[in-house]
Amino acid sequence: MLDSYDENLNDSAFTRTEHVPGAFFEYSWVIPDKFTLLAAMRADYNSIYGFFVTPRIHLKYDITKKLIMRASAGRGTRTANPVAENLSLLTTSRHFIFMETLKMEQAWNYGINLTQYIDILGRELAINAEYYRTDFTSQVIIDKEQDIDHIMVYNWTGDPMPILTRLNSNMN
Repeated sequence: MLDSYDENLNDSAFTRTEHVPGAFFEYSWVIPDKFTLLAAMRADYNSIYGFFVTPRIHLKYDITKKLIMRASAGRGTRTANPVAENLSLLTTSRHFIFMETLKMEQAWNYGINLTQYIDILGRELAINAEYYRTDFTSQVIIDKEQDIDHIMVYNWTGDPMPILTRLNSNMN
């Protein structure tokens, strides 16, 4: 991956060139019509943030021919682009204040899915129940509440923060 950004805002320039060469490994184990395991790992070197690994696992278990369970878990990383991702905030005439050098965002995500297939008059109905969750361990925060004249941008790190908790706290 090669990203080249050249953004200007107020008196600040957000120019960066980010190179990310990497390698991807995947292993599949299949018991036909019963179980599939897919384990994967990606190793990358980011020219700004250094070396990191992102593991991932997917499982599929056919409980019966018509009832399927799937589960997945893995780590995700990304570089935030706070200005480009929040263009609507520019219309508020509030100044962006970057309180520190931004870190790469990192999160663990996991979930489970159950699918029941039911034959109805020669057609198939699929009923799904799923639960997925993302816990950030490092996140860029766009804080619109701290100051009426400014948008504060800073890193959050610490105990895993579920995305649902973050979204709910912004709605209050």
